[in-house]
Amino acid sequence: MSFFVVREYSITELSGEYESEVRTIGIGMKNPNTDNIFPSPITNFIKTMYRNKGKSLSSQRNSAYAVTRFLNYIIDQIKQKDISFACLENEGINGMRLIHGSKYISSLSLRARAGELSPGYVNDQMRYIIKFYYWLKIQGIIYEDFEITYKSIKRGKLNHLVEINPFDDIELGTIFVGKDERVKSMLSDFGTNRYSLTIKLINIARNIAPDIVLGICFQFFGGLRRSEVVNLTRQNIKEQGNGLILEIRDNQELLFPDIKILLIYK
Repeated sequence: MSFFVVREYSITELSGEYESEVRTIGIGMKNPNTDNIFPSPITNFIKTMYRNKGKSLSSQRNSAYAVTRFLNYIIDQIKQKDISFACLENEGINGMRLIHGSKYISSLSLRARAGELSPGYVNDQMRYIIKFYYWLKIQGIIYEDFEITYKSIKRGKLNHLVEINPFDDIELGTIFVGKDERVKSMLSDFGTNRYSLTIKLINIARNIAPDIVLGICFQFFGGLRRSEVVNLTRQNIKEQGNGLILEIRDNQELLFPDIKILLIYK
């Protein structure tokens, strides 16, 4: 069975006598047997909602990946004979209903609760899926009757209209994730045995990675961040009485002259 993929390509835009080459994002269907990729009409979602509105290439890319992950999830559910998705094997995208998006969002939320995904990531994906459903409904591609409504929120000095979440329906039973979903299960303090645990961690480091033990001590007992530790030189460490004085300096050009800052996209 074919699956959805994201591709970046160039297009030529014309305006009177002027033309320019522009990079853009599209969605295609890939045949796993031949590796052939055929353009998908779903690219029009990216075009109308992002590219034509002057959104950046990264915004187009993020939305395209969110949509393809959702559509490939549907394909996987069809393969697994999930009864809720059985109708889509014949109807395709035209048969998509809110329950399919609800199940996808719920699956992401459960993965966030298990610590596999961050709550922020899940909520970002949900916003893309909401936009996708609104676009499908407005274009007449899906036929389930749900209300297209917006609310006004203030960002800075401007008001923006955002889509009301159609998956927030008690009948759908969508599982949502809160912003602090994973924080409750994180160890924020070692508790009453914090000192013995600290010593234990330092001793483990002595056996496994002795070259970083001093840096770990600086973090535990000096309150330094990791970025501050790796920027220390011998000249920044000075003895004073029974202790040490650590001079925090930006030594990146001295210690890491060849490191360049890169933007990496998933």
